[in-house]
Amino acid sequence: MAPGPGFVLVVAAGEALTDTVSGCPCTVTARIIDRSATAPASASVFVSNTLPNKPSGLVGVAALANTHVFPAIAGTRAYALNVTRIDGGTATIKADGALTAVFIPFGYNGGTTLAP
Repeated sequence: MAPGPGFVLVVAAGEALTDTVSGCPCTVTARIIDRSATAPASASVFVSNTLPNKPSGLVGVAALANTHVFPAIAGTRAYALNVTRIDGGTATIKADGALTAVFIPFGYNGGTTLAP
């Protein structure tokens, strides 16, 4: 919960997985979004990686990481990591991830902006 106006640094670490032996390589992307009802329109940039076919006896894995600073107002915040396949691959893809959020009550100079 954001106690007042400020910023929230959100760090995401995740992975896309496939246990199929065909239908990839696929390009997968991830971005962090603010799902709060009172959220200003803001989302991180997309990051992408190539998800390989499942190697023999293993699972195909593509690591995905992203970081973004969101403006915040007082109240409960809700963030999500969206993982999407962006090419025409046919493999079934699963995603898993974790988010860490840190409230920052002030900008670079003690004010309300992130940069000069």
